[in-house]
Amino acid sequence: MSIRTATASPTPRTRLSTAERERQIVAGAIRFFSDRGLDGQLRDLAKNIGTTHALLYHYFPSKQALIERVYETVFIGRWDPQWETLLDGPLPVEDKLCRFYGAYLAAILTPEWLRIFMYSGMSDGLIPERYFG
Repeated sequence: MSIRTATASPTPRTRLSTAERERQIVAGAIRFFSDRGLDGQLRDLAKNIGTTHALLYHYFPSKQALIERVYETVFIGRWDPQWETLLDGPLPVEDKLCRFYGAYLAAILTPEWLRIFMYSGMSDGLIPERYFG
């Protein structure tokens, strides 16, 4: 009876487009910062998403630039322009507000939004200050 050792052949890496790689980094950064806060180290983020520290800096020249993209995606990117039409529409004020806040809260009350917002509030306060500004 012979014993064979299984050798795992390395999984071939898929080459992602620039846009897809950037989306992957931003999605990973959103998860990472919502788990660890904005004080998390980029080396840990790179390891967490399976890329290199240097590649992060290729796409985002600084940690602040990456945090800015996370802010745009998580906070600004969830704004629905139709809400403005709803608020300016002919409905009674109570109906407008109920519909608006129902949709708005569904968009923002996610773990990522809340945790990044709170971590920033407890750290540098930049995101809450900017968001409410």
